[in-house]
Amino acid sequence: MATTKAMSESATKTNATSGLARRKAMSLTNRSTTSSRKTIKQEAAFKAELAAMDQEDAIELKEAAHQLELKEAAHQLALKKERLRLKRLQKVAEFANKMQEAEDADEEYAESCASELDSIPMATEGETMTRFFTSQQREDSHSKDESGCWDKVANSLAQMAQFSIKQSEISEKLAVTSQLPKLEVPVFRGDPIDYTRWRNAFDGMIDAKPLDSATKLNYLNNYVAGEPKEVVEHYLLLGTSDAYEKARELLSERYGNASVVSMAFTSKLKSWPCISDRDSIGLRAFSDFLEKVVAAKMTVESLGILDFPQENFRLVAKLPPYLESKWRGVIDKWQSACGRATYPPFAKFSEFVKKAARQANIPELEGVERERRSHHSLKTPRGHTL
Repeated sequence: MATTKAMSESATKTNATSGLARRKAMSLTNRSTTSSRKTIKQEAAFKAELAAMDQEDAIELKEAAHQLELKEAAHQLALKKERLRLKRLQKVAEFANKMQEAEDADEEYAESCASELDSIPMATEGETMTRFFTSQQREDSHSKDESGCWDKVANSLAQMAQFSIKQSEISEKLAVTSQLPKLEVPVFRGDPIDYTRWRNAFDGMIDAKPLDSATKLNYLNNYVAGEPKEVVEHYLLLGTSDAYEKARELLSERYGNASVVSMAFTSKLKSWPCISDRDSIGLRAFSDFLEKVVAAKMTVESLGILDFPQENFRLVAKLPPYLESKWRGVIDKWQSACGRATYPPFAKFSEFVKKAARQANIPELEGVERERRSHHSLKTPRGHTL
């Protein structure tokens, strides 16, 4: 019993001793952990401070390098200014030396001339007069030469001014042309009446351009059709250097000949249908064609046949009856003023038809004919309206 109690007390003491030891060990461990954490924080703070110091040092080094570059640039600029100043002084000195040399040379020349004059014997009054007139003649010839030179300069300046004016006019025309809509050459299909108009358009827009003959021939083939195209294609197949000129000559011979053009106009006039009383559109078309004939008549002499009365009779027969009676009045008035043996020319007849067509096509009265037609269409077979 006593032994058991002693053992129990001994175990209790042992447990107390071991617990105290554990607490001491834990306290030491906590202290070491806290100490190591403080050491890590201090080390991190030290590294951050070192990094900040390195960054400040780098900035200071950059600023110092920039200051050195500025100082070097300022030094180089000062050196350059100094070199330029020295060079200028050198030029001034060289110019002064040259001027001095020129003055010395003038003085030497003046002295030599004076010595030569001293050595020349005195001239008589007659010799003096002869030399005077000779010098005057030389001065006159010199002044004529100078005036001739000035005339040439004036002519050159005038030519340059004219050239500048022409160039500005060409530039202005090009600027205006570039803003206009593009023109197209019409296709010529073999009607001699249209040949002159087509030829003028082709000459202005294709033939006048700086193109070679082969290119112009291809353009020519592009703007013809029907029989004219067969003519041009023949010369395309030949491929000779003068093919373009030959093709143009043949087209002009076939379709631009005065006799051919005259026959085409007169044939179309003869085949023109008669115009009814109410056909205002047909009358206007006839008037337009007569105006075209008047324009062609200025270059085609054979169209002068249309001034004869017998040709005019055929044209009057195409007009509505009411205009035929009016034309008789025009003829009577003409013959009363110019003589009974005279007759109004073709241009006068064209002017008469043009006036009649204008009166028949007044826009404000176009509805009158439609109203008349609708009124007649509503009549019954017995003549009563619905």
